[in-house]
Amino acid sequence: MSKELTKTDYTSLPATTISQSELQEISKVNEYLSRIQLYTKGRAIDTGAIAPGHYGVPQTGTDEIIDLGDEIDLLVFAMRAKAMDVSDAENITVSYDLHDETYKNIVELADSGETGCLYGPSFLVYERSTNAFYEMFFCNKSARKIGPTLFPYLPLNATVAAENGVKPHGPIPVTLGVRYAKNKKGSWHVSTVRDCKAPFTKEPAVEQVIAQVTKFLKPEDTEEDTRGRDR
Repeated sequence: MSKELTKTDYTSLPATTISQSELQEISKVNEYLSRIQLYTKGRAIDTGAIAPGHYGVPQTGTDEIIDLGDEIDLLVFAMRAKAMDVSDAENITVSYDLHDETYKNIVELADSGETGCLYGPSFLVYERSTNAFYEMFFCNKSARKIGPTLFPYLPLNATVAAENGVKPHGPIPVTLGVRYAKNKKGSWHVSTVRDCKAPFTKEPAVEQVIAQVTKFLKPEDTEEDTRGRDR
């Protein structure tokens, strides 16, 4: 950034109090929820945009990826089923209904090895270092195993808690790490799940969470940006 060139002293002006996370919120250019994904192979790795075995946030419309490192701390607020067919970039198909024929067809194609067909649990998370909401879509065979492990960290409301004879609770902080996996077919990176030891000092407002969860569980759009979605 260039040095100031004005002759008048403006240092007594009221200060801008917008935080970096608030600036990101204000500057959004689309309404799609950004995503966090674990990178292991693919173009992003080959071009040096991010290191293998790191979590990243792909930036819409560019090849830039925000590198979050090999560990991330999260608050998990909601989960939904999701299936996507991105084999035709001009005609992306998305389904969130397990019982819908579209969902079932995508699952069948994915299990048969069809490229571009993805399915699995999708989580709404709040990430510590960026103070922002994201989607995490565990959409391949190895990643889908994370769903049941991450599920207990979701909040439990009073109604469901009473039905199961337990106490309600909010989201339980969780840390996702990375494990290197290998077999005869190749090698890749897999997420690991463990309790987060450090408390969250910055948490989203309840009203903000309600808005995000409501939109997440009742999505209206059937298309989304898929830039940078390596598997």
